[in-house]
Amino acid sequence: MTKVNQFRLKNNLPVIFIHLPQVPSAAIGFMTKVGERDGGMAKAGISHLLEHLLFDGTEKFPDRTDLSIALDEIGAEFNGETSEENTYYYLKCEPGSFSRGMFILGQMVTRSLLKEEELAKEKLVITQELNMREDDPMIKTLDYLQETIFPDHPLGCSREAALKAINGFTRKDLLDHWENNYRSQSSVLVICGDKKKLGKIKDLAEENFGSLRSGVREKLMPVSRETAGRVKIIERKMSQANIGLGGRSFPLTDSRVYAGRLLDIIFGHSFSSRLFMEIRERRKLAYAVFSGIDFYQDSGVYSVYAGVDRKRLPEALTAILAEMKKVGGKTADGISDRELAKAKSYLRGKTLVQMDDPSAQAAFFAKRFLFDNEVVGPEEILKRYASVTKDQVVEIGRDLFKKEKLNVVVMGEGIKEKEVI
Repeated sequence: MTKVNQFRLKNNLPVIFIHLPQVPSAAIGFMTKVGERDGGMAKAGISHLLEHLLFDGTEKFPDRTDLSIALDEIGAEFNGETSEENTYYYLKCEPGSFSRGMFILGQMVTRSLLKEEELAKEKLVITQELNMREDDPMIKTLDYLQETIFPDHPLGCSREAALKAINGFTRKDLLDHWENNYRSQSSVLVICGDKKKLGKIKDLAEENFGSLRSGVREKLMPVSRETAGRVKIIERKMSQANIGLGGRSFPLTDSRVYAGRLLDIIFGHSFSSRLFMEIRERRKLAYAVFSGIDFYQDSGVYSVYAGVDRKRLPEALTAILAEMKKVGGKTADGISDRELAKAKSYLRGKTLVQMDDPSAQAAFFAKRFLFDNEVVGPEEILKRYASVTKDQVVEIGRDLFKKEKLNVVVMGEGIKEKEVI
């Protein structure tokens, strides 16, 4: 059983400590509840740009080189990432360097300089990151699918809209976004390691993160109501036809998320899934074929991707739709007890293997706390998955895979609408 302690700093920042006496390293994770979807379309990409700027100098480490040297001196593993609804920074080091690691991460989160001269440089970096997505047909197809599912919303923001917004940001825009959203009651600090080796954890947390602004972040921009599914064809010269199918799922606080995750594993998220076995192994229609499901604060999304031979596009679409129908049906082709048991075992294995890494544990507890308002270990979450019934999984498949709700995106050369509909 995972040993967890909680306390709050004077500024109300919650701190979660996970006692891991068996690991030879320490991990520090800071997560704040602001991400790509925040700020509206006019500020698309601002959270990502801010994450990059926090690496470019602090009060005690005035430029990126100073920060890099400080990290290298303790042999730290360090990174930041911006997802749709959160920004996460983590640092992993040996226990003897824990206090220094806390100081470095605290400097970035609370004492960044947000230098004017670095802003233009980071805009160029973000631009190249977006352009890289443009050149990957799999990523681009799923980006187009997200735009189709969430029109006129940051969750479906196009590359063009993001570039326009990013290039217009000023230092004041970034400063305002930082001050208004990196708030103590919308963030969490998670520390993992051996308590005996880390020193005075509470004092170090207060000293390095106690200056984070108190309060909560700006109001979230809600998604619009779901509409009927749409078809979108993107003309692009390439050897394959790239298929994206999907629609909305449900919020992450919905009790169905556990059955939804298991449905995804059964349908297309493992090497023995329905999609992989039928589309790749039996029919040899695609090399890459998979499904995914994500949950947000007020909505969610499921998706399917396949890259297929241009001439076999109609066959591939027909086969994928047939698998969707089977999974949500009550016939002999529906989900079996064996498939459900295998999916639960798969999820258990993947979850526990990840927990070997203290930085993964930090991210796990941070997200559960911020978005589910609970502090529970992987053991409890796995119990919830274990309690899911076959009927619950089938019911979700029947609801998500309704043809009238399905969005279809196909990218390739010379694709006709009659091949898709």
